[in-house]
This record gives sequence, structure tokens and C-alpha cells, in this order.
Amino acid sequence: MNFEKIGKNAIYIDTYEAEPFFAAIGILTGKGPEQMYEDIYGASKIAEFKRKYRFLFETFEAVKGLGIEDMFDMLLDVWDEDFSLRRFREHMLAIPADERIFRMASWEYICKASREEIKKAQEDDTALDSLYSRLQDNCGSFLGFKSFLRENRRFMKDLFAFTEELDTPALKEALDRSAANSGELRQKVLELLESKDPLEVSQSLMGKTFKRRGPYEVFYFIPSLLVPANVLRLFYEDGTPHNSQILICSIRTPDNSREKTVTALKALADETRYRILELLSAKGPLNGQDIVAELKLAPSTISHHMTELRESGLTTEESVKNSKFYGVSKKKLGELLETVNKDLLNGPPHMG
Repeated sequence: MNFEKIGKNAIYIDTYEAEPFFAAIGILTGKGPEQMYEDIYGASKIAEFKRKYRFLFETFEAVKGLGIEDMFDMLLDVWDEDFSLRRFREHMLAIPADERIFRMASWEYICKASREEIKKAQEDDTALDSLYSRLQDNCGSFLGFKSFLRENRRFMKDLFAFTEELDTPALKEALDRSAANSGELRQKVLELLESKDPLEVSQSLMGKTFKRRGPYEVFYFIPSLLVPANVLRLFYEDGTPHNSQILICSIRTPDNSREKTVTALKALADETRYRILELLSAKGPLNGQDIVAELKLAPSTISHHMTELRESGLTTEESVKNSKFYGVSKKKLGELLETVNKDLLNGPPHMG
């Protein structure tokens, strides 16, 4: 692990340790760089993993709508210069099951469920049925939900066993090939820190204005090849003692495929969605209720359009307790404009 202090309270960490875990979550959610996973591990090997870890994959599929990527936040519990997946695994399995399950998903946001309700649902069938009825629109299977709550230790053990199998020589080779990209990110962070504080640098890298702003005692900037997002920001609630921010930045070559460009342009080519983006640009991060009030449209209509905008990458999301705040992804919009400019304005002339 390369642990480098690059400012008064900013640290750049170039580490291999977390990559297999990022790959595991990306493959399970289907949100990561799928082609890269296939290039590294092979499609047949991934299919073999799905058969071998059937319980993990089927349970994850059932509950992924609960936002269980929230477990990324638990990296903050053990993140330092001595971080290792072994330590992370031991820490996760040592946490009481009801606390671990509560922290792994967006319970408060989806159905305002408490840790006490989860603990009761682990033991009582009536409580389990009641809890499921409140979130079934976000959950694909009652049996999968039941397994996640009542067999969570097996779920976690399978997750880390799967993670260990993704730690291969082929992954190390892929990371070695991306070393130059990591160096470019480091240089960009250093240049930004010359005129901005670490929070402003983080906003620049994410292309958004943060709703939660700390204070944070230390800022970690981390390059990643396989993190299933362009930029992943991890932090505890504002006001938490000894709070840190971890910013994990993808060093993959941006995917500006024609398909993704057209998807984003389709999202823009709707008056309501365009109005939403104008509103977010003018007033900063807003939650769904704010947008409903401003545009005077039905909550279901706003929810539909926010889904379209999120899937096109044009908006960002930030959870704040039991609400989500949306912002404009300035980075994505900038990339979209550059692509349109290159493809349609500065390209070779067409023959008529």
C-alpha cells in the first residue's frame, strides 16, 4: 500500500487491497464495468462463480433494491494505512447481526425501519411479514429477504469467500497496466489542492455540490480500477467524532460509447426532466419533496423522471438520514457536451 500525505489533512492511498471487494460488489449488483470483469476473469469463470455461490447471488438479487451497497460505508470503520480485506472481514463478522444488517441497507429511507424492528424480524414471523410488506416494492423475493435477515452470517461468509476468489494474478496484471492512470489521478489531485481545500477538490472530482460537508478530520483520495461507480464518496453523518471522508475514484477510461451518449440525450429530450435539471442547477441539492413542491407535479411523476435521470448518469444522489438529495452531475454533463462537440461539430465533413 502506498500511503502518501499530500496536504495538511489529505492523504493519497494507492492500494490493491480493496479491489477484489469492489469487483465482488460490482458483479453482484451488475452496476460495475461488466466488460472489464469479463476481460479479467472470463465469462465462463463468472458463470461458474454464480453456480458455486448460488445462495449469495440469489439472496443479493432479492435485496439489492434495498441499497445494500451502503455496506461500503463500513469500510470507514477499519480504514487506515494497515487496511486489509482480512481485517474488514473479521470486523464485519464481529458486528452483531442486527446492527450489521441495519447498516448494510437504506432501511430508514425506504421504509423508516429501525434496528429494533430488524432484530425482531430475525426471530418473529409476524414481524418479518410486516416489515416485508412495507418494502416489497424494493425487494424481489420474500424468501430472499428472509434469508438475508436470518442467514446473514452465511451471506457475509459467502461474500468474502467470493471476494477472495477474485484476488487473482489476472487482477494484479490489470492493476499493473493501470498504474499510469493512477499517477494521472494523483497529479490531478495535487494540482487541485494548490488552490482548493480537500472538500472542494472532492466536489470537483465528483462534479457536484455536497449536502453533507463534515467537518472531516482527514480526507483519503484512492484510485480504483474496479469500483462500481465513477466516484464513490464514503463518510459518516455530520457531527460524528473522528469523522473521515474517503473518495474512491475510478481510473478506468471513461465509457463514452454512442449507446450511453444517446441514452443521456434521450433523458435530456424531455421538458420535465430538463426543468428538473434547471432547478437542481439553480438551487443545489434538493430532495424529492422539494422538487415536487417546486414543479407542482405528482410525486410518482417526479420519481419516474428522477429514475430516468439517475440511470442516464445526469444526476447524483446523496443519502441524508431518511431522505435522498439530488444534484446535477456536472462531470457527466461536461463529458456529454464534449462527446457531442467531438462527434457532431469537430468531426470530418459529411459527403452530401
